[in-house]
Amino acid sequence: ITIVGFLLNNGIMEELGLEAPASWDDLTDAQYEGEIIMSNPAVSGTNYAVVNALLQTKGEEDGWAYFEGLNKNIAYYAKRGSDPKNKVTSDEYAIGITFIDGTIEARTAGLQWSERLYREHSRWKYAVSRQTGRNQS
Repeated sequence: ITIVGFLLNNGIMEELGLEAPASWDDLTDAQYEGEIIMSNPAVSGTNYAVVNALLQTKGEEDGWAYFEGLNKNIAYYAKRGSDPKNKVTSDEYAIGITFIDGTIEARTAGLQWSERLYREHSRWKYAVSRQTGRNQS
Protein backbone atom coordinates (compact mmCIF):
# COMPACT_ATOMS: atom_id res chain seq x y z
CA ILE A 1 0.00 0.00 0.00
CA THR A 2 1.30 3.42 -0.90
CA ILE A 3 -0.06 6.37 1.01
CA VAL A 4 0.12 9.73 -0.74
CA GLY A 5 -0.29 13.05 1.01
CA PHE A 6 1.25 16.47 1.32
CA LEU A 7 4.57 17.33 2.88
CA LEU A 8 4.57 20.92 4.10
CA ASN A 9 7.57 23.11 4.77
CA ASN A 10 6.19 24.99 7.76
CA GLY A 11 8.95 27.62 7.57
CA ILE A 12 8.11 28.58 3.99
CA MET A 13 4.37 28.37 4.72
CA GLU A 14 4.78 30.81 7.59
CA GLU A 15 7.18 33.09 5.70
CA LEU A 16 4.72 33.40 2.79
CA GLY A 17 1.66 33.66 5.04
CA LEU A 18 0.11 30.49 3.59
CA GLU A 19 -2.55 28.50 5.36
CA ALA A 20 -2.00 24.76 5.46
CA PRO A 21 -4.23 22.95 2.95
CA ALA A 22 -7.04 21.06 4.63
CA SER A 23 -7.93 18.91 1.62
CA TRP A 24 -6.88 17.94 -1.89
CA ASP A 25 -9.28 20.57 -3.22
CA ASP A 26 -7.45 23.28 -1.26
CA LEU A 27 -4.36 22.73 -3.43
CA THR A 28 -6.11 24.60 -6.26
CA ASP A 29 -6.26 27.79 -4.15
CA ALA A 30 -4.30 30.61 -5.82
CA GLN A 31 -2.35 31.25 -2.60
CA TYR A 32 -0.24 28.17 -3.44
CA GLU A 33 0.74 29.29 -6.95
CA GLY A 34 4.33 28.29 -7.64
CA GLU A 35 4.75 26.58 -4.24
CA ILE A 36 3.70 23.00 -5.03
CA ILE A 37 5.87 20.25 -6.45
CA MET A 38 4.76 16.79 -7.51
CA SER A 39 6.26 14.01 -9.56
CA ASN A 40 5.19 13.85 -13.18
CA PRO A 41 2.33 11.32 -13.34
CA ALA A 42 3.58 10.20 -16.77
CA VAL A 43 6.73 8.78 -15.15
CA SER A 44 5.70 8.31 -11.50
CA GLY A 45 3.45 5.35 -10.76
CA THR A 46 2.50 6.90 -7.43
CA ASN A 47 1.29 10.16 -8.90
CA TYR A 48 -0.34 8.35 -11.83
CA ALA A 49 -2.39 6.55 -9.16
CA VAL A 50 -3.26 9.92 -7.56
CA VAL A 51 -4.48 11.30 -10.88
CA ASN A 52 -6.41 8.13 -11.62
CA ALA A 53 -8.06 8.03 -8.17
CA LEU A 54 -9.11 11.67 -8.29
CA LEU A 55 -10.50 11.30 -11.81
CA GLN A 56 -12.49 8.24 -10.76
CA THR A 57 -13.84 10.00 -7.69
CA LYS A 58 -14.62 13.37 -9.25
CA GLY A 59 -15.66 12.09 -12.66
CA GLU A 60 -13.98 12.97 -15.92
CA GLU A 61 -15.26 16.53 -16.38
CA ASP A 62 -14.85 17.69 -12.76
CA GLY A 63 -11.62 15.72 -12.41
CA TRP A 64 -9.91 17.38 -15.36
CA ALA A 65 -11.20 20.77 -14.20
CA TYR A 66 -9.57 20.05 -10.82
CA PHE A 67 -6.24 19.20 -12.46
CA GLU A 68 -6.37 22.34 -14.58
CA GLY A 69 -6.68 24.33 -11.35
CA LEU A 70 -3.95 22.33 -9.62
CA ASN A 71 -1.63 22.70 -12.62
CA LYS A 72 -1.71 26.49 -12.19
CA ASN A 73 -0.10 26.04 -8.76
CA ILE A 74 2.47 23.37 -9.65
CA ALA A 75 5.89 24.96 -9.93
CA TYR A 76 7.64 21.83 -11.12
CA TYR A 77 6.79 18.29 -12.23
CA ALA A 78 9.68 16.17 -11.00
CA LYS A 79 11.15 13.15 -12.79
CA ARG A 80 11.68 11.12 -9.60
CA GLY A 81 9.20 10.10 -6.94
CA SER A 82 11.51 11.29 -4.16
CA ASP A 83 11.98 14.80 -5.58
CA PRO A 84 8.97 16.40 -3.85
CA LYS A 85 10.16 15.13 -0.46
CA ASN A 86 13.75 16.17 -1.12
CA LYS A 87 12.94 19.62 -2.47
CA VAL A 88 10.42 20.50 0.26
CA THR A 89 12.87 19.48 2.99
CA SER A 90 15.62 21.45 1.19
CA ASP A 91 13.54 24.64 1.52
CA GLU A 92 12.84 24.87 -2.23
CA TYR A 93 9.04 24.53 -2.12
CA ALA A 94 6.28 24.92 0.45
CA ILE A 95 4.23 21.84 -0.49
CA GLY A 96 5.12 18.48 -1.98
CA ILE A 97 2.62 15.90 -3.15
CA THR A 98 4.46 12.74 -2.24
CA PHE A 99 4.26 9.24 -0.86
CA ILE A 100 4.29 9.15 2.93
CA ASP A 101 6.50 6.48 4.46
CA GLY A 102 9.07 5.94 7.19
CA THR A 103 11.64 8.08 5.41
CA ILE A 104 9.34 11.09 5.78
CA GLU A 105 8.98 10.50 9.51
CA ALA A 106 12.73 10.07 9.94
CA ARG A 107 13.47 13.16 7.88
CA THR A 108 10.91 15.38 9.61
CA ALA A 109 11.50 14.30 13.22
CA GLY A 110 11.86 17.44 15.31
CA LEU A 111 12.16 19.70 12.28
CA GLN A 112 10.03 22.29 10.52
CA TRP A 113 8.11 19.98 8.22
CA SER A 114 4.76 18.29 8.59
CA GLU A 115 2.89 15.64 6.69
CA ARG A 116 -0.81 15.58 5.94
CA LEU A 117 -2.84 12.72 4.61
CA TYR A 118 -6.33 13.18 3.23
CA ARG A 119 -8.67 10.57 1.86
CA GLU A 120 -11.72 12.65 1.00
CA HIS A 121 -11.40 11.59 -2.63
CA SER A 122 -11.21 7.89 -2.08
CA ARG A 123 -13.53 5.09 -1.11
CA TRP A 124 -12.30 5.44 2.48
CA LYS A 125 -13.54 8.44 4.43
CA TYR A 126 -10.87 9.43 6.89
CA ALA A 127 -8.19 12.03 7.24
CA VAL A 128 -4.97 12.05 9.20
CA SER A 129 -2.94 15.12 10.01
CA ARG A 130 0.42 14.90 11.71
CA GLN A 131 2.52 17.93 12.46
CA THR A 132 5.90 17.76 14.10
CA GLY A 133 6.04 19.35 17.50
CA ARG A 134 2.25 19.31 17.89
CA ASN A 135 -0.37 16.93 19.22
CA GLN A 136 -1.94 14.66 16.65
CA SER A 137 -5.46 15.68 15.69
